[in-house]
Amino acid sequence: MRKTLFGGLVAAVAVALVASPAQARPEKIRVASEVSIDDFTLSPDEMFITFFGHVESRSVCEGRRRVRLQQTTDMINVGRDRTNADGRWSISHPTGKPFPVRVFEATVEKRVVKKWRNGEVKKIFICRRDVSDPLDLTP
Repeated sequence: MRKTLFGGLVAAVAVALVASPAQARPEKIRVASEVSIDDFTLSPDEMFITFFGHVESRSVCEGRRRVRLQQTTDMINVGRDRTNADGRWSISHPTGKPFPVRVFEATVEKRVVKKWRNGEVKKIFICRRDVSDPLDLTP
């Protein structure tokens, strides 16, 4: 009786394993990103400076990326923004008078994007972190 019960249990488990489709692991894709500071503008009264830039990557990794701008001369966080769908960002900061001449860098943070299909994660995009070339505003 015991052998029959055990044999039936083993057979039921084997059938369940064969009948249920195995869930495949989602494909992980590492994607390089490049952040840049394109330009800056001063307000007419020179009280605010606005920096503009973009993140260049695969389209899945360009939108909604967190960008942080830092003034590296004195290690001051200037501000942060999220990119739009095209990867564009802008950050405004009060300058104080006179305009401070410093070096600035932008950093785009790592982001993980999951692509779903039929209720399952099929692909995971790992959008890598990057630091821009320094923007030197010294004369």
